[in-house]
Amino acid sequence: MSEYDIGKIKNDSEGDVHYGDINNFNVYPSAKEPLAQVVTIDSAPLPATHFVGRETELSYIREQIAQNAKLMLVNGLGGIGKSEICKKLFHDFGKTDDKIKHLGWIVFDESMKKTLYAKFRKTLDTTDLEENFLRTKLHINELSTKLLLFIDNMNAISAEDRDVLDSLDCNIIITSRLTTDYDNIETVSIGKLPEEDCIRIYKDILGRTSYDDEVIRQIVRRADCLTLVVALLAKTAKRANLADWKLLEKLNQKGFDLSEVRHTIADGKKFNEHLALLFDLSKISEEELLVLKQFSLFPPQPLEFVYADKWFGQDNPDVLNELADKGWLIKTDVGFYMHQVISDVVWYENEPSYLECAGLVEMVGKSLDFDVTDLFTSRLPILPFGEGVAEYFEREENEAIAYLLHNIARLHNSQGDYPIALEWYHKAVDICEKILGEKHPNTAAAYNNIGSTHFAQGDYPKALEWSHKALDVYEKALGKGHPNTAASYNNIALIHKRQGDYPTALKWFLKSLKINEKVLGKEHPDTATTYNNIGSVYFSQGDCRALAWFLKALEIRVKVLGKGHSDTATTYNNIATFYYALGDYSEAFEWCHIALEIKEKVLGKEHPSTIRTFNDMLRISEMI
Repeated sequence: MSEYDIGKIKNDSEGDVHYGDINNFNVYPSAKEPLAQVVTIDSAPLPATHFVGRETELSYIREQIAQNAKLMLVNGLGGIGKSEICKKLFHDFGKTDDKIKHLGWIVFDESMKKTLYAKFRKTLDTTDLEENFLRTKLHINELSTKLLLFIDNMNAISAEDRDVLDSLDCNIIITSRLTTDYDNIETVSIGKLPEEDCIRIYKDILGRTSYDDEVIRQIVRRADCLTLVVALLAKTAKRANLADWKLLEKLNQKGFDLSEVRHTIADGKKFNEHLALLFDLSKISEEELLVLKQFSLFPPQPLEFVYADKWFGQDNPDVLNELADKGWLIKTDVGFYMHQVISDVVWYENEPSYLECAGLVEMVGKSLDFDVTDLFTSRLPILPFGEGVAEYFEREENEAIAYLLHNIARLHNSQGDYPIALEWYHKAVDICEKILGEKHPNTAAAYNNIGSTHFAQGDYPKALEWSHKALDVYEKALGKGHPNTAASYNNIALIHKRQGDYPTALKWFLKSLKINEKVLGKEHPDTATTYNNIGSVYFSQGDCRALAWFLKALEIRVKVLGKGHSDTATTYNNIATFYYALGDYSEAFEWCHIALEIKEKVLGKEHPSTIRTFNDMLRISEMI
């Protein structure tokens, strides 16, 4: 078996057997609903910390939103604080504004249609770009001016993008380094922070009792009042124990003066070249430089301490704290992150190579992996970091990258982000076929999981095609008695069951069960999955033997996975379904309520499976 075992294939459970769909997500209540609900799949950005000034700009933007300004551009240089201003606004609107009921935060990606693709929780169930855009537009326009959508780093606006923006009825705030001649946009230009505020930031970081204000003023001017650079210089001086006059002297010796290059930084080259002069001034070691290169692959959001220590602290536990003290990383109360401007400088001066990052790729891939006994949600905080690494190195055709891509896909699939999951799965398959061949078990695992994703989308012909493709490999490479072969039998059975061919489904399920009981044992989670699925076949045929199979599955899942696992919730839901069919609505309500509580906690209220179970609860309630 390969070192990078992506053989943990998706062993599908016939998930909740439902009574019918209520196709209206907006009826979903919450006992303690926030003032503004985040409707995009990305988590809300952290509020800006150590925020100084900008009250004029903040007040103006708030007033414009209150007056229904449809489209606003927050414009300024990199590092001047555009995104921080918008994070502050995002946080404030989420807590205090009565008009704004929904918030969204997305990062611009080449075009508006691509940017909106699969970013909203309600429109994840279609893979076609145009169809997804049309459904997303409809969803946005239903929310109308109750939605405030932030689009970060939109550094190009094409004619098509303008048409898309014009078609959206919500309030939109865009951040960009560039200006635009777009007539329908209200531009808020973010200039440099006043010198006195910058001096205050510099002094606060140094924490001394006495200062030479005139020298500090000259340092701030050489930073051109860019808050990011002011902070970097202050931390450099503090870390190196440099007197203010000594720091200024060193800046003069290096010719560092951003105010002299601002007019040439449209493409960022001169700015990055200039800021890179501070590497030497900060006395960045070779080890620290390697960490900076690796960190530059990540999105500008905190990497939790537990993973930061695991990925970077094995050889030198203090390296991240040292870089934060020097100003090249930012330390928050939950982890470390790198500002996008710093990432640009690192890439300009020292672009990361795969050889330097191979160990990181392997650690990230392993950290994203999960098996049937794990809660996949525990891996979600590091998913954006895995994606950042994968997007940079996806052209590297080796097993470590395929393993990383595959685990990213599995997490998206587990969240119900099926279009995104398919994109990542196909990237993994392309690499596996090239380096391992089409008959390798790891390639078959990717085939199988693509089939599982099509199954979840209701595309049963494609699901059957990919599942049989996987089965052919497993039977030949692993044998007919291997657990992966059993899982493949199970998934083929599910497809036939969904197509209404119950005798064929039962035949495949029993083939799977025979292997699982013999090889894995009667108390293994995969055996429980097959018990559950056999029960679902009997239920669909109106056979009361279904309950016995559901209860067998439940006993194992509670014992092995725990009562709070999503698979356990599936069986609770199916038992509720059984009692509903018998007309015992009170009993059905009790079982369904347990399932819903687990799914809300583990999967979240916006997950498709949670929404389906909530709809089931409504159906039962109508009958009591």
